[in-house]
Amino acid sequence: MNLCFLVEGELTEKYVYRSWIKHTFPALSEVFTTGAMIADTYCIIAGNGNPQYKKRIAELIADFQTYPAIDHFFICVDAESKAYAEAVKEIEDEVAKHVLPPQLKTHIIVQNGCIETWFLGHTVMMRQARGVSGMSKYVKFFDVSENDPEDMGAHPDDRNRAHTHQEYLKEMFLSQTPRLRYRKKSPGPILEKPYLDALRERCSTTTHLPSLRKLFTTWDALAAAQ
Repeated sequence: MNLCFLVEGELTEKYVYRSWIKHTFPALSEVFTTGAMIADTYCIIAGNGNPQYKKRIAELIADFQTYPAIDHFFICVDAESKAYAEAVKEIEDEVAKHVLPPQLKTHIIVQNGCIETWFLGHTVMMRQARGVSGMSKYVKFFDVSENDPEDMGAHPDDRNRAHTHQEYLKEMFLSQTPRLRYRKKSPGPILEKPYLDALRERCSTTTHLPSLRKLFTTWDALAAAQ
C-alpha cells in the first residue's frame, strides 16, 4: 500500500501527519518523492498554501500516471473562512479537471477551520485548563471541552477564525502543569500517540470533529485491509 499526502502547509501539517501516519501505519516507510513509492510507503508533499496547492494537485496527478504503484491520494487542506461543504466542493471540482489513474483512490480531507481546530479536541487537557485565568476569554466565548471545536467562529478580538483557534490552543497549552508551548514549527505533544488517542476518543464518544472523524475512519479501513 502506498499513500501520497498533499498537505496545505509546510510546517505543522507535515510534522503532524508524519507522526500520526507512523502511529497508525507502522509498517509503512516514508519516502520523499512520488518516484520512490514502490511498496509499503508514504510520501508527504507540501502544497505551500492556498491557492498554490491547487497547482500541486495537477502536478501530482500527472506523476501518478507515471508511477502507478500509488494507491491512495489524500488532499488535506484548511476550510479557513469557507463553509465545510464549500471547501470540499472546491477540491472536488479541482480534481475533476484531471484524468485519474484507474487504481487511484482520492480522499479529500478538509480541516474544518484549520488543523488547530482538531487539536482543540483534547477533552481532558481542556477541562484541566478551564479554571486558569488566561483561558477565561476563550472559555467564555466558546467552551471546546463541551462544544464541537468545528462550530467555533472568530473571537471579536481576533483577525479571523483560524487566528482564534490557534490562540485558543496556545492558551490551552500554557495553562497546563508543567506549561507547554504550541508553535506551528514545534507542535509538541500533538505528535505523540497519547494526544492522537485522546482525539480519537473524542471522535468516537461524541458527534464532534466530524472532519477529523472522516480521516480516522478512512485510515482505520485502510489499516484493517492491510
